[in-house]
Amino acid sequence: MLLFIAGGCGDALIEPGDDASPRPEPSEDDGWDYEPTPATPVEDDEDDEPGTDSEPEPSPISSGFITDPDGGIQSYECSLYEQDCAPDEKCNVWANDGGSSWNATKCVAVDPDPDLVGEQCHVEGSGVSGIDSCERGAFCWDVDPEEGLGMCVSFCQGTDNAPTCDNPREYPAAGKEFCLCLERCEPLLQDCPVGCGCYATEDRFQCVPDASGPDIGLFGDACEFTNGCDPGLNCTNAEFVDCDSTNCCTSFCDLSMPDTCPNDYECQSVYAEGEVVPGYEDVGLCMLPGSW
Repeated sequence: MLLFIAGGCGDALIEPGDDASPRPEPSEDDGWDYEPTPATPVEDDEDDEPGTDSEPEPSPISSGFITDPDGGIQSYECSLYEQDCAPDEKCNVWANDGGSSWNATKCVAVDPDPDLVGEQCHVEGSGVSGIDSCERGAFCWDVDPEEGLGMCVSFCQGTDNAPTCDNPREYPAAGKEFCLCLERCEPLLQDCPVGCGCYATEDRFQCVPDASGPDIGLFGDACEFTNGCDPGLNCTNAEFVDCDSTNCCTSFCDLSMPDTCPNDYECQSVYAEGEVVPGYEDVGLCMLPGSW
């Protein structure tokens, strides 16, 4: 799905029952992978007709439209993956046309006392100036336009065809031209920072700023973006929900608990049979009976 980047994440993590408890270190029992987490390499389908694009089948958490958070980098002065700038510089994204979307890369000086991934950061000028206080390999994301403050997020490592993340609690998100390592999360707990929701990105769930806006993003509301619904809901193809739009918001539900879905909806797994991602076995969505 298309990922709309909007302001909102704070720096205080919310855990169930505790407004300020630190996130625990991953253990061998929590279901996460421990090797650097790769994205699936992009491969050509030998069965496709030349000049045609194969369309993926709709699923409840991926309705067939996903893109870079910036729409794609158009001008490269350096590589975000290779970080091939001078030792005291880093490769960063910026808007070279005066606009509000990242569309280029350039080498910029690394702050003498840089902020680390996960820490609060500041920018010079706007959030797309490319000049920020984050360490090499990271940039200031989700910047408050009034205060100029955001949070340092790591660029993906690896290659554009097979991005990876070193942190075992992160996973590559968005497109291959501008790839971020975002915190994994639990959609049934919604254990993300304030202002973020736990949303589906491909077949995983990651902390992304809530872009639903006031008074929209509720159950049954039309949505356009992955994070266009309130936290605890998912933007789902109309094939699976009763909806007058292409996609609408529906609630996450727990397959291990009694069905709490409203009206004639029923709790169904977000994954097709045999494709469940470890750690998300109980994650379901309220969908029309027989639609999945």
